[in-house]
Amino acid sequence: MDGNGDLRAEDSPFVFVKSRRRTGRQSRPSPKYASHSLFTEVHIEEYATSIHEIHLAIIKLRSRISQVCCADFLPNLVQSFKDAFVKYLGKLGPEEIVCYALGRFSTPTDWGRSCKLQLILLCELAENIQVPVSIFDPAFSPLENEYLRSEYCGFSVIDVNENGRRIAVRPTFFYMIHADTELYAYLIQVNRENSTLTNVILFGNTFDCKYPRNSVKKNPQ
Repeated sequence: MDGNGDLRAEDSPFVFVKSRRRTGRQSRPSPKYASHSLFTEVHIEEYATSIHEIHLAIIKLRSRISQVCCADFLPNLVQSFKDAFVKYLGKLGPEEIVCYALGRFSTPTDWGRSCKLQLILLCELAENIQVPVSIFDPAFSPLENEYLRSEYCGFSVIDVNENGRRIAVRPTFFYMIHADTELYAYLIQVNRENSTLTNVILFGNTFDCKYPRNSVKKNPQ
């Protein structure tokens, strides 16, 4: 941090990772299981050059979910979220969704398809609980930001890197599946300091006992 306590770019919890070329022969999935993989494509997927191409790839993957899992997989998953909202919030859902660190969902890689899966679930949630969605990842390309803002998603793309330091002034569902643990820490810390932690509904990776040392102040109680 600098002298004013502000986070410098090099201290950001967001990390850019460049792909590395692999050498040698690559192992291929067994044909016995390949036909049942969500990542199996009928045609070789290429880098998208338009938001329409991104949407076609997402539609194809969504279709694979119905084939591999079941047609009710996504609706049942969304319903489990809504049941949890009622249980813990006492109402049908949060008033806002904020998504951090979704990842490069337009890339033709296994990681890109994993990001597409997270985006599909996010869109399904937003459609069902009818709340505004704000999203940010510094890795997003201009084309990906355009897609997220388009009629296909209708999300608001956050203009600045908040580093997870968003104060939840109202019940907010933070969708952070691919986020680094430091991003969770910053989010929890800023809301603890502002007495708004009860408005935070967090959906992400398992992070118990994995926070960086001293990244979150200990609760004096």
